[in-house]
Amino acid sequence: MERTTHYRFESTLYKVKNYRDTNEVPVGDFINYGLQKEKWSRKGIETYITEDKYLEHFADITKGVEMKHVLLVVEEIGDKLGMKMYVTSRKRKVGSKFFYVRKNLFYNTYNLRTKNLYTGFISKSKKKTIQKKCRVNNFFDIFTPYPLINDMIIETQVSTGEPQISAGTIYKNILKSLSELIYSKTGINTFDTNLTVENIFYKLFLLDNGIKIPNTFYMFKNDKIPKKILKKDKNLVTSVMNLRGLYGSNVRKYLNQYDTINIEYMTIVFDLLGIDFFNMVDVENFINPHVMYIHSNHLNTLNGVLNNRDKHKILIGIKCDIDFNTILEHFVFREKLKKYNHKYTIKYFDKNSFTIEHYEISELLESYKNGTIKRTYGLGVEDEIQDSIFSLTGVEFFPKVLKTTEDYNTESMVQSNCVRTYTEKPNNIIVSLRVGSVTGTERATIEYQFRRNEILRVQSRAKFNNDVPETWNSVLEILDYRMSSLYKKGKLTLPTLVKEYKLGNPSIHHAVFERGDEIAGQIRIAPTWDIPLKDDDNSNNFFDDMLFQ
Repeated sequence: MERTTHYRFESTLYKVKNYRDTNEVPVGDFINYGLQKEKWSRKGIETYITEDKYLEHFADITKGVEMKHVLLVVEEIGDKLGMKMYVTSRKRKVGSKFFYVRKNLFYNTYNLRTKNLYTGFISKSKKKTIQKKCRVNNFFDIFTPYPLINDMIIETQVSTGEPQISAGTIYKNILKSLSELIYSKTGINTFDTNLTVENIFYKLFLLDNGIKIPNTFYMFKNDKIPKKILKKDKNLVTSVMNLRGLYGSNVRKYLNQYDTINIEYMTIVFDLLGIDFFNMVDVENFINPHVMYIHSNHLNTLNGVLNNRDKHKILIGIKCDIDFNTILEHFVFREKLKKYNHKYTIKYFDKNSFTIEHYEISELLESYKNGTIKRTYGLGVEDEIQDSIFSLTGVEFFPKVLKTTEDYNTESMVQSNCVRTYTEKPNNIIVSLRVGSVTGTERATIEYQFRRNEILRVQSRAKFNNDVPETWNSVLEILDYRMSSLYKKGKLTLPTLVKEYKLGNPSIHHAVFERGDEIAGQIRIAPTWDIPLKDDDNSNNFFDDMLFQ
């Protein structure tokens, strides 16, 4: 069968790994060092684009050698077209006579007769096939050559010291050659400069099979829609809607027109609210929303329990740009209160009233489940911690020590994190650093952890658990010094926690460093409660159960 190559990229790199002929034995550690497996101490790696040095040291076991060869082709063979990448590695470790050989083939092949895309790889050693995989019309598992080509170009440039054609240029040439081949064989235009390898093959598959597509077709390549369904519907958007249980003119319009829409979020809102309330949501809420992850447990809890009044309240929350997870959590809290025979009526009508109500329902549920807490860290020390700090640019920052259940819940609401789960930790103190005023919403949530002789800032997080801007570093350093100084002077003490329950007497707990561990020869670095709290693990985790990851 005739094979025609339309594009070819080939690159080979050779490496020689040099090692020292002796190893130093650390002074005073001869016994332990002698028990270790013998090691070669590497001096450096030399990279070449010619094979001379590789062949020179081919049999020299005092050196390691490696050869990597990459060949990419855009080709047609009979009624098939596509791209293949052959990657051959041959290397020998220092001290060994034997070579490790791998021959890998990655392929994306479109069959013009069956109108299917076949993707996969074959991995071979010297004598046998180790692994192979082939998938049909699997468009989210298509291999893309850019990363490997980019690595080869960079290493070649470093070894030669000469500028090379960029990987981006090579990648564009590959796409151009592939699109030209597709057009010559099918008349299908895939020359759009924004298309990737995956999108080119997806567009070819759809149009070659007579499927009508929108300009946003590439949004749906991860939806596993069977070919027979696509051919039956003859319309990609129709198939997507049927697969997801969506319907209505608004949904169809959104899927046809907007390529940055979050279809997963939109589907969840549609399922939760139904078409009538869904149609009242502005499309802007689905375009690049903040929602990165939605708790499936919340959705499971609310399945089948929401009435039209509830759905209207959720709609208000979405329109007020309230975090969607927090809206769901609001109604989940209501359902959990029913277990305590407490009927709670949700009444919020805007963002401010939601914030107030969410704190109220959080506190109420917490009082039934775990009680409410108040933490203290030494007489009057909070006032010293909370003195305002000026940045190098003159901006005033206000530290706020979180002490009560209300403080933690409010911080969690504003920051969209789960710092509220830290109310009972014995080993830390949480400071909310706020810009402009003590009630400012631009802030960082900061965790300091207590050690026997120091206090450490272990993490600082902005809204949605993002990194804190570097411009805040000078303020954080001042706060670090203040916390350390107060702790060393004994003014800042380990936390004392008072826990009050809806029913029952309050309990008082003091964080302490355990002496028993010292006697046993093991020193615990973090404090624990003198009287353990129920279900307290005394762990030192980061912000767990984050809404945004």
